[in-house]
Amino acid sequence: MDDAVLLEMMADEGIARPSTYANHVEPVMDSVDLIAGEFPKPPRLSPKSLATLKKLPT
Repeated sequence: MDDAVLLEMMADEGIARPSTYANHVEPVMDSVDLIAGEFPKPPRLSPKSLATLKKLPT
């Protein structure tokens, strides 16, 4: 997954703050599960990944 996609998902879900994105993106890049979106919808986070990301400190 591209880090820009993850950043967009985090922003859409209200996870963390822009000033902390850089601290969160790298550690979660390899552990995030995505659900493929039907074209033209983008992929989205799995419920498990979303729950994990929401636990990150802001």
